Amino acid sequence: MRPHQPNKAWSADFVFGRTAEGRVLKCLTIVDDATTEAVAIVPARAFGSLPVTRVLDRLAIERGLSMALSSAAARC
Repeated sequence: MRPHQPNKAWSADFVFGRTAEGRVLKCLTIVDDATTEAVAIVPARAFGSLPVTRVLDRLAIERGLSMALSSAAARC
């Protein structure tokens, strides 16, 4: 069920691509489920847990954390 208020539930996933030189590019995407706003899109060559938590910490400071965070992998 889709939330009706912004900032109540976010979905997070990684999107993979390649640069023109063939190098891997990974993007962490976080979307507000109510508004479909891209809350964050963060590109990197690789992600560990520390960079992901830093993104969530920054979002908490800027706009407050959502009530729920789900990943696409959890829904499959």
